[in-house]
Amino acid sequence: MKTNLELGEFLSEQAAQGMSSDGLQMVESYIRSCWDKGVEVVLDPSMSHAFGSYDPADNVLTLGGPALSDPVQLIETLEHEFIHVLQDEMAGLDNAEMRSLGLPSTADGIHAVASSYGHTTADVQQLEVEAHSAEHLLNNPETLLTRASSGLEHDLAVAYTANGLSPLDAALQATLDAPLLETFLA
Repeated sequence: MKTNLELGEFLSEQAAQGMSSDGLQMVESYIRSCWDKGVEVVLDPSMSHAFGSYDPADNVLTLGGPALSDPVQLIETLEHEFIHVLQDEMAGLDNAEMRSLGLPSTADGIHAVASSYGHTTADVQQLEVEAHSAEHLLNNPETLLTRASSGLEHDLAVAYTANGLSPLDAALQATLDAPLLETFLA
């Protein structure tokens, strides 16, 4: 998906499947933010083994069949994969490296990784705990669950500083990244 027309058609399909206007707005925001960062968004209904993926080497976020067929899973997958986009951005989008954002971990995120990522390195597991935890911390308008706000802009700025950005650059980067995520916090 590369054009406004394709995005409009995709959002119309999601509305026809019953996605709420808040959900549609969230999906559009995530996709446009990816585009703004130079990340391509691919819809792959034939990808049945995963809800989605993010390839930091090519800066491609892919949404698979299971996510495309369920509004709740679509948003949770975008939340998860967008965290990987931010992790990639933290290390520089021009390489295949990713860095933790320093976001809080949840028991659900730790459990998801413990049960599915035992074959991966500790670094990959840390990145996945962060992304899975975000799914539980961010508000999904397609569910009835509410989640508490965590002062994400401040947390991002602290994490960016801890990962080598100057305090001013960290604050500016957090100001750019946090509004998208904070609007979804309960």
